[in-house]
Amino acid sequence: MRDEFEDDYYAADEDRQQRWLGRVAARASKWVGAALALAVIGGLVLWAYGLGKRDATTIPVIRAALEPAKVQPDDPGGALIPHQDITSFNAGNSVSAPSKITFAAPPERPTEADVPMGALPDTDAGTGAAATNAATTKAEVPVAPAAAVGDGTEFAPAATSAAPRRPADLAQKMAAAQQSISAEADLAARATSSVVQIQLGAFPDRELTKAEWARIYRANQDILTGRALVVQSTISGGQRFFRLRAGPFKDRVEAQNVCRALQARGQDCLVAVNG
Repeated sequence: MRDEFEDDYYAADEDRQQRWLGRVAARASKWVGAALALAVIGGLVLWAYGLGKRDATTIPVIRAALEPAKVQPDDPGGALIPHQDITSFNAGNSVSAPSKITFAAPPERPTEADVPMGALPDTDAGTGAAATNAATTKAEVPVAPAAAVGDGTEFAPAATSAAPRRPADLAQKMAAAQQSISAEADLAARATSSVVQIQLGAFPDRELTKAEWARIYRANQDILTGRALVVQSTISGGQRFFRLRAGPFKDRVEAQNVCRALQARGQDCLVAVNG
């Protein structure tokens, strides 16, 4: 038997005590874990039971809070500013009568010099003589006789001998103008449908294209007689351009001859074939 005063005796007891405490702690943790698991399972069962028992058609009711949402403090604090608590309802009650009434200044009255133009006195004798001569000259001008009643109305004046008359060749002029318009329309249609055309440039604006054609046609009218403008829209590099073309041409040879004549005058030109 070991002596209790030996170090090994007490060391053995301490080891046994530590092992016993470890076994107790392990068992306690198991029971605590089991109790928590049972509590969670029980809570889930109760929640599922309440969820299944609840009536789905019941409208939930949200009750308003009985206490006020905001309460004005007894001492709001801040600097005291006069007239800061006046509202539109009691603003008129706090307005006091003015201590002094001031009227606006009276309007200015005309003086003796401010008289109508007709009442001005004659300050120059020459002015009166000129007025007399003007009146005499006016009186000597013959006045045309008044038109007879019935010749005119308030809305339509009477016809006089000085009224312009319709030209005798008005019908011929109108027919010539109509024929010219028809010829221009026919030329434009034939230029658009022409397979062979000439291209004189490309511009980012349609109106600029038309203006450039007018300039080129005026400078080379002897070469471009019988040709009409054709504008074609195209997109290049993500930007829209308008081609300045002209036609019609019966074949490529005719178009090449016109291009050579324009290039001889310094005008860029190339033959374009559609289709």
